[in-house]
This record gives sequence, structure tokens and C-alpha cells, in this order.
Amino acid sequence: MDKNVSGQSGKDSFKNTSSNVGSGMGADKNVGSSMNSGSANASDSSLNNASGISSSVSSAIGTARGAIADKAAPAMDYLKNNFSSVRDSSQVYLDDAEALIKRYPIYTVLGAAAIGAVVGMLMSRSGSSARENV
Repeated sequence: MDKNVSGQSGKDSFKNTSSNVGSGMGADKNVGSSMNSGSANASDSSLNNASGISSSVSSAIGTARGAIADKAAPAMDYLKNNFSSVRDSSQVYLDDAEALIKRYPIYTVLGAAAIGAVVGMLMSRSGSSARENV
């Protein structure tokens, strides 16, 4: 049999080479398993980061909700107070109008009839000019 440079026969050299390759494959398996554990660690880290971001966003939303409520409460109070004052002043005007109508009922009816006649004439003029343009 032929001897190679190291003094081994070809058959022995092949066995040594194949065992070295086999051990190299085992090393590659270890690299793969360490890569898998590294990716598992990375996914755990990503999950922890996402959880942290989620809690930060929830906290920010809660803070914003509180700030909006703090600003909205005075605005609601202002609107309620102004609505009450508008309602009260309109009630005063309504009471004054009722008193005026009770004091001068004939003039009130004549005034309403005059306003109705004017509005009716204006409506009939705009209606006749619209018919002429058709």
C-alpha cells in the first residue's frame, strides 16, 4: 500500500480524516446549538423589550388621560356656568315678551299680521321671477 507523507497507509489516513471530519461535524452541531440558544436569548430579550415598551406606552396614555381630564374639568364647569347664565337671561327676555303681549294684545296681533304680509309679498315676488326665468 502506498504510504503518505505522515507514514500512514491510505486506508489509515482515510479513517483518521473521516474521524476528524466527524468530530468537526460535531463541533458544527455545537455551534448550531449555541446559535439556537443565542436566538432563544435574543427572542427572550426582544420579548422583554416589547413588554417594557408596552408598559411605557400604557403609562404615557394614563398620564395623558389624567392631563386631559384636568384640563377638561374647568372647561366643563365654564360651559355649565355660561349655559346657566344664557338660559337665565333668555328666560328674562321671554318673561318680558309675555308681559308686553299681555299688555298690548291688539298691537301684537297687528304687528304679527304686518310682518306676515311683508314676508308673503317677498316670497311671491321671488317665486314669480323664478317662474319667468324657467
